[in-house]
Amino acid sequence: EDDIMSDCRNFWIPADPPRANYFINAFLDEKRNRIEGKETITFVNQTEKPINKIALQWGLGGKRNLVVDINHDAVDLSKILTKLESNRPLLFELPESILPCEAIELVIDFSAAIGELRYGMRMLTEWHPRLWWSYPTQDDFEVKLNLPNSYTVTTTGRLDETSGTYRAGGVKQFGIV
Repeated sequence: EDDIMSDCRNFWIPADPPRANYFINAFLDEKRNRIEGKETITFVNQTEKPINKIALQWGLGGKRNLVVDINHDAVDLSKILTKLESNRPLLFELPESILPCEAIELVIDFSAAIGELRYGMRMLTEWHPRLWWSYPTQDDFEVKLNLPNSYTVTTTGRLDETSGTYRAGGVKQFGIV
């Protein structure tokens, strides 16, 4: 069968999933009610088994675009995205297994509808793709946001005013209000 989307029951989830580092550069297009960005996710396989599949979770509904590059190899996800149900993990085979103690780098271009303002605010919690291990993990984030000047930002991270980057370590998700 040519269907890349596998049953999540066949997805091996480590008892102690690797801690990931997320480097995100995102732009909020208020006129089109979209968020667009590029993120790099890195982690080291600290288990004793190879990791053969990756799952991404991305909770935003509506029209989504996603392009994934793994260790400089493009992954075609077009067939999966057309079949993906809302809030279901995006599960796919890796081009090569990640052996114990090896690192992986995923570069992801993404865009999605973010909905309308509510009470003068936007609350974004699942606004970018992230690794899915069936339960929340504690990860590290460095996020650069390009938002309209009229926005006041509250985030999970602290702003480094020198670089304009928000940083948060050991958190379950990076939220923006």
